[in-house]
Amino acid sequence: MITTLLAAALAQATPVPAPLPSDPVAADWVAVPDDEILVFTLANGHGFTLRLASAYAPAHVANIRALARARWWDTATSVYRVQDNYVAQWGDATEKKPLVPGVADGIAAEYDMAGPTAVARLAKRDPYAEWAGYSADG
Repeated sequence: MITTLLAAALAQATPVPAPLPSDPVAADWVAVPDDEILVFTLANGHGFTLRLASAYAPAHVANIRALARARWWDTATSVYRVQDNYVAQWGDATEKKPLVPGVADGIAAEYDMAGPTAVARLAKRDPYAEWAGYSADG
């Protein structure tokens, strides 16, 4: 009984922290369609989830789907660059593993869009890309 009363008193005495400016805003969350989600399980048991942005880059997404169906990443590949909530780069670091049939090579950039889904460019250049940015839908 005393333990319960003490726990209740501590719970009441603990202030609830005020939200931080960096906390997620409920109105900013969007539903992601099931067919835009690709889940990877890595050899070490860790994993990551990737959103396929087919509205921005349909040819690139078609390539990723073809590679996933063929289980191309299951052998002789690695995830070699990750920045949470921004970018993940993976594949054959030696660039010698052949791609599966049907995967297009040398696809031009597809993500120049206008309107409410436009990609806002970041002020600084990404060392791996001509430009980088983000969109309102995630």
